[in-house]
Amino acid sequence: MKTLSISVLLALTAVLPAADKPARLFILSGQWNMAGMNPKTGFEPETAALFPAADVASIKIAAGGQALRYWVAEWDEIAKKHGIDVANSDPRGAWVDCDDLNDKQINGITINDLHYTPQGYELLGRRYVRQAKALIEKEKPAQNGRPE
Repeated sequence: MKTLSISVLLALTAVLPAADKPARLFILSGQWNMAGMNPKTGFEPETAALFPAADVASIKIAAGGQALRYWVAEWDEIAKKHGIDVANSDPRGAWVDCDDLNDKQINGITINDLHYTPQGYELLGRRYVRQAKALIEKEKPAQNGRPE
């Protein structure tokens, strides 16, 4: 049975009053699958497409094999208690569905692997940016965690 994976997106945005264009800072923080995501393949192209008039920067802090409690103690419990509901109930929150990012075809059979595929990492980056864009522009993020 597939388990639903939840990734937490932290996006800090700031508009610098002295700058000619807005600045966007994304903090990509996570565990194994975030460590495996190359921002240049999905995340950065999507930020360039969705924020063409902004200066965009990202900082990636990720390490594999780390329990959530090593990052932020409260997240361990939050993830266990309906993390999706928490994200959807917060007007400044969003979640990204990762459940389909690790599916692999082996001999015609779909295998739900532990780690994402290369295409899964690219889609992860695009989904993060799309959800962040909705929040930044005060629009409703995709409630299903799969923004188009």
